[in-house]
Amino acid sequence: MEQYVLRGKVKTALLSVLCPLFLYCQIVDVETEVGDWQILTQNDLLHFEDGTRSLTFNEVLKKEFVVAPRENVNKQAVHWYRFSLVGQKNKSLLFMSFRLADFSDVYVPVKGKEKYRHHTVGIFAKKQEKIIGVQHLQILRLPTDEVDFSRPFYFNRRVITHWAKNNWEHLPAFFFANDNVALSRDLLWVNYKGSDVPFYIGVVFISFFLFLVNFLISKNKSYLIYGLYLLGVAIYYANRLPMFLNFYQKTIPELYFYVNQITHIANIGCYTWFVFYFLDFKNVFPKAYIFTKRLLFGVLVFGVLYSLQIIVFPYFPWRFFLIDAFRVVVMLLSMALFVYLMFQNPDTIAKIVLIGSLVLIAGNVLSLVMGDYIMFLKLMVLEIILFSLVVALRNKEIDDGRLKYRYDLEVEKMKLKTLKELDSVKTRFYENITHEFRTPLTLIISPVVEKLSNPELSNEEREELDLINRNAHKLLDLVNQILDLSKLEEGNVKLIVRKGDLKSVIQLLIDPFRHEALRKKINFLYSVRDVETAWFDKDIIEKVVVNLLSNALKYTPKNGSIHVESYAKNGCWIFIITNTVDVNISIDVSKLFTRYYRASKNIQGTGIGLNITKELVELAKGNIVANTLQNNKIQFTVSLPIKKSMFTEVVNDYDGENNAESNLFIEPKSDVEALLKQGGETSLVKKKTEDAGLPKILVVEDNSEMRAFIVSNFKGEYNIKEAENGLEGIALAKEFLPDIIVSDIMMPLKNGFELCDAVKQDVHTSHIPVILLTAKVGEENELQGFKTGADDYITKPFSVKKLKVRVRQLIQNQKYLGDYYRTTFSTGPDMVISDTDSEFLKLLKQVMDKHITNPDFNVDTFVGAMKMSRRQLQRKLKTIIGMSPTEFIRNERVKLAAKLLGQSDATISEISYQVGFKTPSYFIKCFKEVYGCTPSEFSDNP
Repeated sequence: MEQYVLRGKVKTALLSVLCPLFLYCQIVDVETEVGDWQILTQNDLLHFEDGTRSLTFNEVLKKEFVVAPRENVNKQAVHWYRFSLVGQKNKSLLFMSFRLADFSDVYVPVKGKEKYRHHTVGIFAKKQEKIIGVQHLQILRLPTDEVDFSRPFYFNRRVITHWAKNNWEHLPAFFFANDNVALSRDLLWVNYKGSDVPFYIGVVFISFFLFLVNFLISKNKSYLIYGLYLLGVAIYYANRLPMFLNFYQKTIPELYFYVNQITHIANIGCYTWFVFYFLDFKNVFPKAYIFTKRLLFGVLVFGVLYSLQIIVFPYFPWRFFLIDAFRVVVMLLSMALFVYLMFQNPDTIAKIVLIGSLVLIAGNVLSLVMGDYIMFLKLMVLEIILFSLVVALRNKEIDDGRLKYRYDLEVEKMKLKTLKELDSVKTRFYENITHEFRTPLTLIISPVVEKLSNPELSNEEREELDLINRNAHKLLDLVNQILDLSKLEEGNVKLIVRKGDLKSVIQLLIDPFRHEALRKKINFLYSVRDVETAWFDKDIIEKVVVNLLSNALKYTPKNGSIHVESYAKNGCWIFIITNTVDVNISIDVSKLFTRYYRASKNIQGTGIGLNITKELVELAKGNIVANTLQNNKIQFTVSLPIKKSMFTEVVNDYDGENNAESNLFIEPKSDVEALLKQGGETSLVKKKTEDAGLPKILVVEDNSEMRAFIVSNFKGEYNIKEAENGLEGIALAKEFLPDIIVSDIMMPLKNGFELCDAVKQDVHTSHIPVILLTAKVGEENELQGFKTGADDYITKPFSVKKLKVRVRQLIQNQKYLGDYYRTTFSTGPDMVISDTDSEFLKLLKQVMDKHITNPDFNVDTFVGAMKMSRRQLQRKLKTIIGMSPTEFIRNERVKLAAKLLGQSDATISEISYQVGFKTPSYFIKCFKEVYGCTPSEFSDNP
């Protein structure tokens, strides 16, 4: 008895929550209101060991009990005990505590036929009433009037947990009382003394929540791992609180043990994983990486096996040794690892984490030695504070990194912006230099072509002009290559796929090279097979074929050979060109498509043709390869898809038979070549020349030589005005009101696009056709021109004859517009008309509908209603409809009268007044001029 009292006094402060011995030792020396706790001694107990763990109570009653042993007890067996008590007649209740038991069957002798009443106590025993404290699980409350004290009590012990194993020597205690007041008060006092436990658990759980939020914000996986560790610690210690114990007692009491054991192992693994991940062992501590990885794997394997053991084999003999060995081994290995890492010159953050880890290990050791798990929780809070400091430092590092990243990003943006500006400058330079090249090339090629068309030219002069023409076109090809290179670098080359006759395109491209090969005495063979249906980008096909044929002619020596094949196979167009090469030229096939590569310094060229070819082929979703063959031959093979289904993302909504270009002009849609063959003036120009003087043309061009060249080709046929920039051109267009405008695009002050837009948006000039002449090739530039309202787009160098034909055709189209309006006075869907002209005509019709029958409606009223000057209205109507305002009013009245003659029974005089004529005689005269007969004759012959 004395040794238990002494032990209780020593451990009072350390075991205040977990050990009910605290309660008993407090009461051993202190007199309570209802009596003293009395603890049974070893000599008070008789013992029987059931090694089979299967005997029933009735079978045990027949066994022989002996004095309970003190040492070498087999804790895997079920141990039965017998003891006797002397009742106190003046006390109504008996309280019995079996102290730190996992599970015990207690058999109380009772009066009557029942003889013994069965009770269960312990952590794994279900309890009906609400649990006040942990020790309440081991206490029985018995009414003394039902107990038969003349017979002995029986109880057994079953050990599953380490807790019960380590407290095996704790013996039952009892006391008598009249009510529950003392017991409840003492249990509540113990709980109150241990009320700091929920505080520490709450701190740990709140920390888990904060780190979880931190993970969701930062996406840092280490915060999630550490948060899971904190959650595991909170669960492990919260299981010991009455709130959770009540939950377990209502469901599965032993679940408490399973959760705690598995959680404990998981916590060890989680924390090790956290340190492993957070400190980036793989990169920062490579020497410890493999060791820690294996340690983590070992913790995982042990956790799985131990979980299976406690569930399937709860009485496994070596279970206590395994868990003890695991904890000691992991603790020692972790401590050795963390101490080792402290000597590896870690940074400040790593040092703090490692110190916190050593603090946790120290807390674990102290809690085991002292038997006070609150010690670990206190050190756990210290570790959380340390890691919070780590998080603050890490966040500072991250913020500094973000600031540096933003700074670097801004620097990169500035560099990128500078590069883009340089690229833009380079692109503008390419465009400008191309424009500057194309203008003099036009001045070279156009006169040469004109001269070559002269049949009286001598052979000597023709050869010289042919030489000029060929070299001018070579220079033009080089200019085009520079422009193509610029567009490819900018990503401005778009794949435009249309349905077409691929064979005809290839044939037309091959013919000029065949003649050139014959001139150079090169054997040229070709085979171009029919292709049933082909979808392709004509521009890319032309550039690829021309570049490859030019390359072949360039490298093929005299008396060499070129062989060309073109055919379709498996939905692809195959183009193969094979040519011999000079034996003295060494060609590196791997570098053939590299920009600026030339096999020999003696070979002319820039070395960009094949590079452009490869990029164009890849843009068209094809492939090109080069191979060297025997007998000094090189072969290029191009494969391009030609099925529509292969271009679902880039196929246009129009094909070769119904394309956007075919809808740009009004009928008659005369073919340009057919008009070229006509040679002389059209009837429209002759008629205008004879009846109203020469058509008016405005030429806008900043290059004086080019402007003079264009003007020289229209002299004698047109009344010409010139402007040297877009701003001057806009002003002249409003003043001169030409029949057509021919303008360059790249000009100072206002460029051609701006001029065209200004002309088309102004109601006074919107009807004037505009032709844009430019060196800016490509569909995007053409589309930009057409969006501003341009009626045609011709690139330099251009054919003078083609330009003349387009001018004649557009003026003729304007005449058809006038005839159409005079006949129908409506804007049909098949007619090309600008939005500005359409709005003008709508207003014109509204004014006519409102005022036409008013006899006082004259030109002055008409001008006011249209909100234009007399001169502006005169020019606009004369240009669009071919009438003066007076003629237009008169004709509209006559057309209205013609309608009434067929619909009304009124007299001619009455109709003349209804439509606004002041006298019937003037009405009859005007009617006869329009319809060629009198109103009476018109009425008689409708």
